[in-house]
Amino acid sequence: MLTASAISSIEWLFEKSIRYNSVFSPTDRCVVTSLSDKAPAVDDDNHLVLINISSYAFRIVALFSFNNDAATAAHFSRKSHNSEKTLCDQLLLDTYSELVNMICGAVNQGLRNEFRHVALSTPFVLASSCVQYISMLNFAMTKSINVIINESVNFDVIVGVCVDNNNIFDFHIDRAEQQNISCGEIELF
Repeated sequence: MLTASAISSIEWLFEKSIRYNSVFSPTDRCVVTSLSDKAPAVDDDNHLVLINISSYAFRIVALFSFNNDAATAAHFSRKSHNSEKTLCDQLLLDTYSELVNMICGAVNQGLRNEFRHVALSTPFVLASSCVQYISMLNFAMTKSINVIINESVNFDVIVGVCVDNNNIFDFHIDRAEQQNISCGEIELF
């Protein structure tokens, strides 16, 4: 069972990281909106990227759905530092995967203050039809987030949390302390 404090902390970590990692210039505007607990509709041509954040106490599944349109591709091609205005399909998927990795890496880093053993999977791309099976994971919590950048770029995130039903999963992120932590840096081992 997830407490309200745990849900609020997870939502805050994702929203903070999305805002930080989705914009590439000071003039970019990023609006993050929490949607209902139901998964957003996914078109057949959307690009889906999934990543897991896991510990002994929980598993967070984050599924990112990127629109397959010119505005989204153009915005994220700026992230790739590629000289081409548009990216080929594989480079675009790699760019989306890196963005997902940066966002979830920052969430993972924020969770490490509360949990010693937290691991992040590598992002992987799924067929858009896979979203219809997400309910089979029996999440204790599901949150859908819509992200709009510069009023033209749009993507959705589904965050699902799995916990042991026999335990109470409770923690609180100190938001004042977390403000000073940089987001999504690569860690070397």
